Amino acid sequence: MKPGFTDTSEKGLETLIVESLVGKAAQQPGVPQLEDKPAKPEIPHYFQGDSKDYDRAHAVDWAKLSTFLETAQPKVVEEFNLLVEGPSRQQFLGRLQLPGRGEGANEHCLA
Repeated sequence: MKPGFTDTSEKGLETLIVESLVGKAAQQPGVPQLEDKPAKPEIPHYFQGDSKDYDRAHAVDWAKLSTFLETAQPKVVEEFNLLVEGPSRQQFLGRLQLPGRGEGANEHCLA
């Protein structure tokens, strides 16, 4: 890309959004940069994921979800053995999809 030009491709837009969320200024050759401070200080806990962690079948980033569950609901994670790949985890992930069918996840995930 020529210096001084903005990448207006889908990848360029994605890069700008991700860098904004993780608190980094978009680095483009030849374009003056603002101060190196978080672009969105009101979003202090956004962590960039990795596409290999995305479970397409269940439309969820399992690495992020399991980290959240371990922090927020450690007893539930242990009780339902969610950190081990198996029927219990698959049932849990399947139930997460219920809201798309008009039912609430809160009532069904661990019922």
